[in-house]
Amino acid sequence: MYPTRLNLLSPEKKRHLERLAIFQFLRNLSEVFFVVVSVSAVAVMGSQYVLERFFHDITNNVSSVASYYANINRDIRDVNEILKDAAQIQQEYREWTPLMAEIAGAIPPGVKLTALQIKPVSGEINLAGVAATREDLIALSKLLEEISCSGRCRLAAPLSPGQLTHKENVSFSLTAAMKPL
Repeated sequence: MYPTRLNLLSPEKKRHLERLAIFQFLRNLSEVFFVVVSVSAVAVMGSQYVLERFFHDITNNVSSVASYYANINRDIRDVNEILKDAAQIQQEYREWTPLMAEIAGAIPPGVKLTALQIKPVSGEINLAGVAATREDLIALSKLLEEISCSGRCRLAAPLSPGQLTHKENVSFSLTAAMKPL
């Protein structure tokens, strides 16, 4: 059964009470809304603080890691530069000892060298000295032409006519060109 209500209020007071109830409902609703907004604002500000701390920590970590790896990268760059220089030196390396041994073996007993200059860029070998006889000088020229530079080149040491005019104690200066085989 439904409860019976006795309503002795005038219609004007009823409307006023209805408006008052609606107003109270809206006021309570707005209070709840403002409380929710306030709590959300506090939560957002707290999360902002946490995120700022996290960002600060990450920034410090990244900068320290970047400086650490910058030093490592610089060291690696230096080592790579040294390796590149070493590779360049090894590429330009020539073994001169076998050639010097062959030239020394090709000098006849009557010839004394006063200078030996090897120019790797131009491919020239300059020999200067004194030969006891003209035949020793001719023998030196022929022996130099027989040198094979350890199988990598052949020497051509032509004699000038001025060097063949003296019979004994012939001063000479030969320029032998290294020709590839």
